[in-house]
This record gives sequence, C-alpha cells and structure tokens, in this order.
Amino acid sequence: MKSKPKYVMLANTLREDIIVWQGGRKIGRVYLTDWPGEGSAMEKSYINFQYADRPFVLDGFTGRNSSHRFDDCSFERGWNACAKVNVSTRSIEVTTEIPESAEWAWRFEQWP
Repeated sequence: MKSKPKYVMLANTLREDIIVWQGGRKIGRVYLTDWPGEGSAMEKSYINFQYADRPFVLDGFTGRNSSHRFDDCSFERGWNACAKVNVSTRSIEVTTEIPESAEWAWRFEQWP
C-alpha cells in the first residue's frame, strides 16, 4: 500500500462556513456542531468540509499564533470532514477522527 504524502499546514484553508445567500447578498451561515447554541463552546466541535483532489495528511501548527494543531489529519480523494475542537481559549485541535457519540446539530447564524 502506497503511503500518503505528509504536509505541514502553513495556512488555514479549511472552511467551516456554508454561506446562505438571499439574492446577491450573504445573510448568514449554516454549520454543523455539537455546541448547543448557548453556554461555553469549550471542548465543543465544529465540522469542516474539505474537498481533496488526492490523498494527503496534515500535521503541525497553523494560524496567526499557531493556534490550530493538526494531528495526522488524513484526507482521502473526494469530500472529507474534520472537526475543529476548542480545547482552550487559545488552542484549537483539528482531527479527522470525528466522535460518533456527539449530538450533532445543524445551526443557522444570521448576519446583519
């Protein structure tokens, strides 16, 4: 079995936002999370969707202050999902090992 190339993520290219449009205007976003919508978001996850044209692995730190940690995130060719977990006020862990036990919900955030 051929191993996947391994890269260090230098810029955050993962986007969790699914933008909602009304005509030509952005009115909000839809996102998948286990955060109930109130209270602390600590230890809660937000699901990101990423399309890959080939298999790869992300490992290392990224963000303005190295706040995102990728720990051997393995992506396959096609659509992939990964979770961004708020582990502290200054640190987000990114993983492709998404817990099945979480109570996931789609949420809508309206923009002004």
